This record gives sequence, C-alpha cells and structure tokens, in this order.
Amino acid sequence: MPYGMPIYTFLHFLSNFDFLYHGEKIIVPKFSFILFDEHTPQWFHSAIPSRHDWFHATSEIRQIYESVGLQTNRLYHLTDGRFITNLTFEIEAEYYSNRKYKMELCDLKVQELLIFLSRNIHSDEINPLINQATVVALTKLRTTITEQYFKHWDIKTMASLINFSPSYLHKVYHSYFGISPYNDLILIRIQHAKNLLSETQLPIVKIASDVGYNNLNHFIRQFKSFTGVSPSLYRKMYYKK
Repeated sequence: MPYGMPIYTFLHFLSNFDFLYHGEKIIVPKFSFILFDEHTPQWFHSAIPSRHDWFHATSEIRQIYESVGLQTNRLYHLTDGRFITNLTFEIEAEYYSNRKYKMELCDLKVQELLIFLSRNIHSDEINPLINQATVVALTKLRTTITEQYFKHWDIKTMASLINFSPSYLHKVYHSYFGISPYNDLILIRIQHAKNLLSETQLPIVKIASDVGYNNLNHFIRQFKSFTGVSPSLYRKMYYKK
C-alpha cells in the first residue's frame, strides 16, 4: 500500500517477513509488531505461507498507544507474542457479535492489549534487577509450558526445570511477565480450550482432559472464572459451523 490507509493499522507478525521500514527493506522476525499512522506507506511480503494478526483503529488509539510509552510507525520485537493473537481473536469475536456494548468491550480489550505490549517492551526498564540469563531462563520455561500445557505442572516442577527455587521463580516470573506462573498456565490452557470449543465438536469432558484437567468440575469453574461464562455457553456463543 504505497499511500497507506486512511485509518490506523496494527500488525503483529507470526513468522518472518520481508518488510519495508522507513524506505529500507529488512527481514522482520516473528512476534514483531507495529502500529501504522494514517496514510503511512505499508509493504511486507513472505515467500512462504505465513500468518499475521491485524486490526484497524480510529485516531483515538494513538493517544492510548503513546500514553503507555509506545511510538507509532516503529517496529517492536517480543520474545513471545502469542498473547497478542489471543487478544486480537477476542477483539474480533466481540466485534462481530450481536451483544450489547460490544464496541465498549472492544475498546477495553484494545486498551488491555496495548498495556500488555508496553509491559513486555519496557520490562527491562521496569525490572532492572532481572539479568539477561534470568530472562533467557524464564523465556525457556514459558515456552515449555506453552508447548506442554496439557502436562501436570506445579511450581516445584516449573522451578526445577530452570534450577530456580519455587519462591524465587514466583517472584521473578511475576515481575517479568506481570502474572504468576500458575495463572499464566491457566490462561494458556483456557485459550486452548476456547479454540477447541469454537472450532470442534469435541465433548467438553474431552476438551478438559486435552488441555490438562483431570477434573471436569475444576475445569468448568476455572473457565468461568477467567472468561465469565461456562464452557457450554462459550461454545454456543462462538462455535464456527
């Protein structure tokens, strides 16, 4: 788009892309994101099948974006940007729903996304005592949990994986990611459950088991606690026929 768009455009890349950045062609790594101003030229390309998250926004987004310390038309890189995919999915689902106050909720979810982006980008400034070795260890642990969310996890098992004490892990994990290790695991499991509920007809008891719960009632309670609705109601709301 040589002349850009008449609205703001948010992009999050889920794989490597060729990208035109301030007139120079560069390779953008996965989990990079950018918010384009109105009428800013945009060009990106991938020679292989690839995916990216995106949404358009009105000019009000700029004030929020800058208020959390981010700059428009600037590329940022994250270690793990999968939370962006989860939140943009929720924004899209809400936007295309027929529920009351959907636009108000979309606005709140966009604000939530921008705050999480800022926390991740500025985590080194916020947490100066967390050195690079600790960041690497935390990222390794979170990647493992994200990929093996269906396994049995407790704080001791998590801590032993990267040779931390449980109390130290809880402290630095929450400080760096803004969430406790256990609640992060729950969010990851719940997101996978939401995907299965909206995209498959698997029984709820099977979904609970597949995402790491051996007690159906416990799964239902946690799902409702984190989403505000039961798994069965969520399926009725979002199932893609």
